[in-house]
Amino acid sequence: MHSPLALTGTSQCVYIAMDEDVDDAYDKAMMAGAEIVTAPYDTTYGSREFIGRDPEGHRRISFRTANRIEPSSMVAKLSR
Repeated sequence: MHSPLALTGTSQCVYIAMDEDVDDAYDKAMMAGAEIVTAPYDTTYGSREFIGRDPEGHRRISFRTANRIEPSSMVAKLSR
């Protein structure tokens, strides 16, 4: 099995559900020297997340669900 770095792509992503604040986790990851793909952002489906990459090249998506979003509200956000 090859790492994503050897394949020049992404073979899998790891989703990490968090209890702590995503922005705090992001700050800790930055201070530890992690490779950050995207800074924290709010999603249309009600979570806050950021994406990093581990030393082998796998994407690690750290997230916390903030609030339940009603389907009609999500459709309205996506329609903009």
